[in-house]
Parts: sequence; structure tokens; C-alpha cells
Amino acid sequence: MLRLISLDNRLQKVIVKICGLIILVITLTGCILFRDVVERASELCAHEELTITTNEVGEADNSLCNYEDGTCDSLRAAVRTAWFCRGDDVPKTIHLVPDAEYVIRRSEIPGFGSEARRLISRSGQNGLAHVGSTLFIEGNGATISRNSGDAFRFFHVLENGSLTMRNVTLKGGGGRVHESRRLFISRGGAIYNEGKLTLSGVSFIENQPMVPNGIMETSQGGAIYNRGELMIIGSTIFRENLAVDGSAIYNHSSSVNNLIEGALFESHSGKHTIFNIINSEINITRSTFSNNNTESVILSRGNLLVESTTFNGNQGNSASVTAFGGNLIIRRSTFSGERGITPNGVGAIQCDNIEAELQDLTIYNARSDGIRSALLVYENCSVTLINNVFHGEENLCTYANQDNLIVIGTNFSTDNSCPGFMVIDDPRLGDLQDNGGPTLTHMPLPNSPLIDSGEACLPEDQRGFTRPVGNTCDVGAVEVDNSSH
Repeated sequence: MLRLISLDNRLQKVIVKICGLIILVITLTGCILFRDVVERASELCAHEELTITTNEVGEADNSLCNYEDGTCDSLRAAVRTAWFCRGDDVPKTIHLVPDAEYVIRRSEIPGFGSEARRLISRSGQNGLAHVGSTLFIEGNGATISRNSGDAFRFFHVLENGSLTMRNVTLKGGGGRVHESRRLFISRGGAIYNEGKLTLSGVSFIENQPMVPNGIMETSQGGAIYNRGELMIIGSTIFRENLAVDGSAIYNHSSSVNNLIEGALFESHSGKHTIFNIINSEINITRSTFSNNNTESVILSRGNLLVESTTFNGNQGNSASVTAFGGNLIIRRSTFSGERGITPNGVGAIQCDNIEAELQDLTIYNARSDGIRSALLVYENCSVTLINNVFHGEENLCTYANQDNLIVIGTNFSTDNSCPGFMVIDDPRLGDLQDNGGPTLTHMPLPNSPLIDSGEACLPEDQRGFTRPVGNTCDVGAVEVDNSSH
């Protein structure tokens, strides 16, 4: 009996040793596998260049790019890899297939933790993974579009994210607030930016924020909703986007670096093409606003600077530029054929509760179905006018208090409604055309009364040409050359 017990004890010890070895093997195998995964993730995230090899969007799963060489078999895999590697501090550049079209039919399923799910619950669905690090997208002429009953925007740039896009088209985005939100405000048809967004050669076409169940309190930013820093630095097009407020851009950012340069805004409807909310700031230069049919082309309740920009053929219930708060500066710019289409409509500019400066402007053929053609100044707006020419229908200037108009130097108008302006019958301006520079302008014709009549002009005209030519500058946005004097 004692021998059996002893044998049994020895067998138990053997079994325990075998089990221990099995556990050790499993643990070592798991550790090796885990080490391999970590090493592969580290190798993948070390790649600065991610090249997409197809025009496939990819499934809404958690697949990533190839860890060995950084090639990606889909658009989703590339953007998701950048999101997955966001903690590694290695900037990523995604290269799209030249001239490819990536048609997204479903929104991205949030992955890699509860953070993405929380973000989607807060701001709505996205077609691609969030941007939470430094990401560059080289579009190479490609298009990213939405073709789906599912509503989603393309990108959400987080507060600590930075997205730079070049040479790509974003078409048909439909950012939508999440159904769980109590307040139905859909923001950003194509991009929702809380970080840093830089654009060059990007086209935004037919983007529109949507709302659940057809219930709309408001929508903001047909193409872009900006709460961070927005830099548009050339050849960017906004066309036929739509939102209740800001059919192209809704700016809700106090950053002093919000810049729109070299952009074209055309054929928008809704209330405003650009909406700049209270306490926000935006600078617009060397850009064109053409054929927009909105209440205002720009409505600003914050600080707005417009320079070297042309407004052409826009019409609406209000003025092309409406500033009700903050500060307004418009310099060396052209308003051509602007029209207010209601009895209270204004062709070009109106202001209240601000201080405004208007310098070196050419307002030509301003019209209104009401009685205010060019400028409407309310009681609480103080306007400084320097070296401008106003041409159009009657009542070019309408103001509550003449003392609010500070007129410096020589200013011309074609009626006697602008105190301190010299009245002329005809400014003799050429057609709106390419006279050099980034935007279309009206060039003074030979023997124009504008030539050599100005004072206190800026050192460059709208085209970027040096002024004055001769002893004194010309009135308005354009300085003619020596051969025309």
C-alpha cells in the first residue's frame, strides 16, 4: 500500500513538471508572437511614406499597410495606419494613385479603442479614420467622393492633429451629426477641423452637411467647419457646396493664422458662402468670389481682413460683405456687378457695430432692387474711406450718421450720395478681365479721371504692382502703367 502511494506521488510530480513545461512553452510562444507584433508595428510606424497601390477604398475594418515597405492596398488602410501610429511622432505622407477616383460607400467603423467611438458619437460619422497626428496627403489629381445613402464627411482633424492636402478633389461629402445628439447641428460636409488644416490645389465640390431623419436646426460649413487653424495657400476651388450657415466655410476659430489665399468660391447658395462667427478671425487675399447666390457672400461677426480680392456677379438679399461685429478691413479689391435682390438689399458692403476701413476699392456697376447700391452704414459703424471709386445705380452710399464716414484723400462716386466724395459722370473703366496679377480687375482707360488723382494709396495695387506710377497714384484698385498716363 505504501509503495502505491509513493508511486502515485512521483506520478503527480511528473505531471506537474510536464504541465509547467507546457505553460512555459505557451508563454514563451505568446511572448515571441507578441514581440513579433510589437516589432512589426514599430517597423510599420517608422515609415514616413505610405504609397497606395490601387484605387480601392477598402473595407471598413482594421487592416493596415504593409509593415515591410509601407505600401497600402487601399485608401482606408493608409489613413488608418496614420491613425494607428499617431503616438509615434513620425509624420506620414500618403501618396494617392495619380488621377484615381476613390468612391466611399460606407462610413468608417471606429477602431483601436473607445476614443474613436467617442469622437464619432460627438461629431458624427467619417468616411476615413480620424487624423490625430501629422499627416500629408499628396493627391496627384485624384478624387475622393461619397456615393451612398449613408451620410458622412471625409476627414475629422483632431485638436492635436495636422492635415496637409495637395492636388486632390473632395466631392459629395455629407457630414452628419450623430443620432444620439440632442441638438441637431451638422458640421463640416467634407472636413471638420479642430487642429491644423493646410490646403493647396484642393477642390471642394457639392459637399453638404446632413441631419438625421430630415430634422434640421442648422448646418454649418458645407465644405469645411473650422475650429482650429485653417491655411489655404493657393489654387483651391469651392464650388456648389451647401449649408445653412457658411456654404463653403464656417469659421469658429480665433486663431490669427486663419488665411485664405488664392481661392475661388463660385456658385454657392444658402445664407452665406463664408460665415465668420463672433470672436473669430479670418484673412482673405488674392481670391475670387463669383456668381454666388446667397444672402451674403461673406457674413462676419468677428475680425475680417480682405485684400487683393475680386467679387464678381454675386447677388443676394444682403451685401456681398456684411460685417456685424469685430473689425472690417477691405483693401485694394474690386466689386463688379454686385446686386442686392430685395428691397433692403445692398450691392457691395454693409456694416454695424464695428470699425471699418475701406481703401483702394473699385466698386463698379453696383446694383440693388432696393435703394442701396454700394455701401450701407448703420448707426454703430464707423467707416474710414481712402482712395475709392464707387460706380453704379442711385444711392451708392446710405448711412445713418454722416459723422460716421471719415473720408481721406480723393474718393470718387457717380452720384452725390457719398459725403466727401468727388462726383464724376463716368470713371472710364475697362471690362473686367485679366490685367495681370491673380484676379480679374477693371483697368482705367486712357483719359480716365481716376488717373493721377489719388492720395494716400497703398504701395501696391490689387495685382501686386507697385504704385504710384508717376508722382501720384490712381484712384481705385488698379494703377495703370506709364503708357496709359
